Amino acid sequence: MASNTKTCSVERKDAIQVHDHCPERPYVELEVPQDAKRVTAVTFGGISRDQGWADRSEAVSFTWWDASVKRPEGRGDLRTITVLNNRLANDEPQNWSDRWTVFHGPRRRLWIEALRPGDIIQLIPRAMYMAWVNIIDEGSIKIEYEPKELEEELQGLQLTSNASHYAGGLSVERQDIRLLHVEPGTFDDPIRCSFRVASLKEVEAKGIDFHALSYCWGDPTEREEIFLSKEGDFDNVKEGMSFSIGKSAAQALRRLRLERETLVIWIDAVCINQDDLEERAQQVTLMSQIYSLASVVHIWLGEDKSPTLVLAHPWLWPALFSLHRTTGIST
Repeated sequence: MASNTKTCSVERKDAIQVHDHCPERPYVELEVPQDAKRVTAVTFGGISRDQGWADRSEAVSFTWWDASVKRPEGRGDLRTITVLNNRLANDEPQNWSDRWTVFHGPRRRLWIEALRPGDIIQLIPRAMYMAWVNIIDEGSIKIEYEPKELEEELQGLQLTSNASHYAGGLSVERQDIRLLHVEPGTFDDPIRCSFRVASLKEVEAKGIDFHALSYCWGDPTEREEIFLSKEGDFDNVKEGMSFSIGKSAAQALRRLRLERETLVIWIDAVCINQDDLEERAQQVTLMSQIYSLASVVHIWLGEDKSPTLVLAHPWLWPALFSLHRTTGIST
């Protein structure tokens, strides 16, 4: 797939200093090309440092770089994410680089996936508090993407589309999300489930209880079939249609599924229609609320089948941690 990837980049080499009182301005910015079908990675780089001294009680430099996106009117905003904090009290310029891909954690992954042609990616130097100075020498952005002209050529390689399972759009005003209702079953039973739409604005008011999953997507070519009834068709879960999900997500569902109760869970790669770019972009803006409102957030690190590790540390297999909103963390 690497041969089907195009790149574009921008670099700036101007020495500037950013203080707490300076207006927030991008040092460098780059527009997602109009021929981009899908952005696969964004690399940020730069040469920078702070003022070179600080109180010994400080734990981190209050000088850093943010990644932001300026979008055409009508598109939902993408959250600003910190790329890098400068080294604390170090007067030697740091030559740094940070590559974000679709295989990273949910925040960066969904940020990358939501990028569309015309979006302008900005790299913004920041400083906070008096006497802190962000001293900049260079900054750069590189975008890696699959071009639109390869769409027909890649059709034979594309994974089966799940678009037919998403009956309708989600209300932006109501802050709707899809929740996956997983039918009870044992570990080896087929995974059968259905979608139901819920409003984040009504989660607490109506006592809607759901879990959320944070995990690494893994190799996109490793898939597993589950059975999913069409959205809104709650009476025919047993007759569900085949729905392709990543192997890592399927493994997590088998570990989390209950034998006597329905599991209600939100999984980004499943509950968001990945073929609907507008929906993907809008759902990214809700992600922090989804995780904060979930009664339990499960962190799935994958199956570890190393015999040495299992024998020495059996409690690490499988690597699944659950964070409960009221009681803390458990395994």
